[in-house]
Amino acid sequence: VIAVFTTVGFGDIAAVTLGEMTYVSALMVIGVVYHSIIMSQVITAVTSNDHTNEFVMKQRDLIDAFSDHTELTVGAREEMTKWIYACAKNWMGQEYSKSDMKKLIMGKNMPPQLLGSVPQNLF
Repeated sequence: VIAVFTTVGFGDIAAVTLGEMTYVSALMVIGVVYHSIIMSQVITAVTSNDHTNEFVMKQRDLIDAFSDHTELTVGAREEMTKWIYACAKNWMGQEYSKSDMKKLIMGKNMPPQLLGSVPQNLF
C-alpha cells in the first residue's frame, strides 16, 4: 500500500545520493500521514451522517408509534413528521422513552402552532 501512495513518477528519475534518498523517504512518510488524515476525516463524515440519519429515523418511528396509539389525523402526523425532519438533527445524543416523548410534546422545543394543533387532533 505504501508503494502505491508514494509513487511519484514513471521511474525515469530516481534518488541516487544519500541526501536525495533521505529527502524522498521523508516526503513519502509525510505523504502517507497526510493521506491517512484525509481518509480518516472522510470516514468520520460518512459515519457521522449515518448516525444522524439513523437518529432521525428513530425519532420519526417514535412519532409514527405515538400517532398510531393516539389516533392522530393524517395531517397532524404529517406536521409532526415534518417537524422531526427539520429539527431532530439538532437533538443528536438525546434518547427518548415514553416519558421523554411526553416531555418532547409538552416541552419548549415544539413550535406553539404545532403544539396547539396536537390536542385538537388527539381525540
